[in-house]
Amino acid sequence: KFMRSIVMQIKYYTFEKIENLPPEKVFEIKQHNVSGEATAFIADCLGLDLRYDKKTFQHIKNALYYLGSLTQFTDDLRDCKEDTENNNANLFLSMKNNYRSDAEDMYVDWYVNEEKLMLEEIEKTNLNLDCSLICSVPWHPYFMRCNTKLY
Repeated sequence: KFMRSIVMQIKYYTFEKIENLPPEKVFEIKQHNVSGEATAFIADCLGLDLRYDKKTFQHIKNALYYLGSLTQFTDDLRDCKEDTENNNANLFLSMKNNYRSDAEDMYVDWYVNEEKLMLEEIEKTNLNLDCSLICSVPWHPYFMRCNTKLY
């Protein structure tokens, strides 16, 4: 499981340097196949499959997957300037390049949809979790730098 996860993350991380990726491809690569995969792997590392039945474990893993994706959304906002300078894939910048004035609304819509999917998975676990706290976790990267400016 560890090797499969690492190989997938490395494979997709290398795509970050491909120029002019459409937003849908950036989303697939960075939000899902790198950040989502890396965060979902936490469930395996913690051995949660041994603590919960298979169904609950899969819902926990799915929720973590979406949590990782959401964290990448805020990371992309924080790193706009750096990603521009280094020619890195960035969902927000890709949306701005492809959808111009609609980009910000689309970015929010995509974020809200990922959060909805995460919350649905959490609900399916039937665990008593504080969803408001979980929903705040993805904003950690954004607030790590006080001088963050959006384009």
